[in-house]
Amino acid sequence: MLRVLLLAADDNPAILDGARAANTRTIGAALAQGADAGTALVVQLTLDGLWLNQALGTLTLDRAERLSIRDSLFRLIDSTPSTKDTQR
Repeated sequence: MLRVLLLAADDNPAILDGARAANTRTIGAALAQGADAGTALVVQLTLDGLWLNQALGTLTLDRAERLSIRDSLFRLIDSTPSTKDTQR
């Protein structure tokens, strides 16, 4: 299925417009809530990478590993000052 999607996207790049829009909305919402841009991108790209690895079957994570990634992302988010905290 992923191969078909990749081939279709190569033939018609507009097919990925929905994914682009979803990423833009998700990152935009995080920024609107005061998230640091770098942190928002790291979280989004991590989730995209996890999805791609799962879809391709290149990396199989067990529950403990997935929870470890989730917990690491939460620590990153919690330790990054909000842009709303630094605005005057």
